[in-house]
Amino acid sequence: MDVVNTLNLPKAMVEAVTERLEKLKDDIKQSIASHGLTASGKTAASLVVQSNQLEVALYGRAFFPALETGSSHWTGRTGVRCTFQEFRAIIYDWATAKGLNLGDATSTERAISAIAMSIILTGTRQRHKQRLDVYTTLVDKAAEDCATIAADVVGAQVNNAIAIWGEK
Repeated sequence: MDVVNTLNLPKAMVEAVTERLEKLKDDIKQSIASHGLTASGKTAASLVVQSNQLEVALYGRAFFPALETGSSHWTGRTGVRCTFQEFRAIIYDWATAKGLNLGDATSTERAISAIAMSIILTGTRQRHKQRLDVYTTLVDKAAEDCATIAADVVGAQVNNAIAIWGEK
């Protein structure tokens, strides 16, 4: 009895799931834009699909979940540690990318500092708003699709093995 080559199974599955996660990445980028959450574009640009023979994964910035829920007060849990001035610079870049007009230079400096301090102390959690669905539904659908892809690839491989075995 010949041993069926199963090396094609992982490769076929990895390729199919990688393709689906690339579509998910594009769908999430579109969703970020359609929800008006694009400022600099860094969050959408942070999405990357990585694959090897063992796994396929979609990664984004550490604070990606804040798109849907906002964030808690600044604790450094994201792994992004910075001084107040560095964080203030991030907020300045965000406000500039958003095209916010905060008044003259002095007013802008004060507003940026106040926004940064507010986020540090209280976060951006959306307590009074309904949670945004920026990516959850898209991820859930992609997970279902990946399960179907895996079942289809495995099913095709099993059918091929049975057909080869039946010919002998």
